[in-house]
Amino acid sequence: MDMKIKLKRNAKFSASPDAIRSQLNDITGLLKLFPKLDSLSELKPGAFKWTLKPIGAAGIEHVVVYGADYSVDLQSMKVSWSSVKGVGNATLDGWIHFQEAGGTIDLAVHIEGQLRDMSIPLALRLVTPTYINKTFEALVDKFLERLREKVGG
Repeated sequence: MDMKIKLKRNAKFSASPDAIRSQLNDITGLLKLFPKLDSLSELKPGAFKWTLKPIGAAGIEHVVVYGADYSVDLQSMKVSWSSVKGVGNATLDGWIHFQEAGGTIDLAVHIEGQLRDMSIPLALRLVTPTYINKTFEALVDKFLERLREKVGG
């Protein structure tokens, strides 16, 4: 079973632009804040292969593996990524943008892509998209919480 993912999130941080830029300058450290990350290996400078720990319930698990090429713009406080074709069972593209807003930082996240080759029994295929989306949203929310703690906000 294949499934499309689309996620948008917004958050506010009490952090300085310098703290944000410092975190963006360490892209590996930023990526390692993502929950359920099992391994992160560099494919080439700025490109990484992600392997997440199994995600699932009721004895059904899926390991998400994908590659992404990252671009960081420290001036505009934005990191974006695009899938590396042929790596893993998922394609995920997106961006995270931090914007100074009167003493706080507004953050916007946009992610979309596709999970492929999920082994889901026929009886569970109707509920799987909702479960996967909720799980993915929870992982991104936990990532944002960890990022907020890291930058002091």
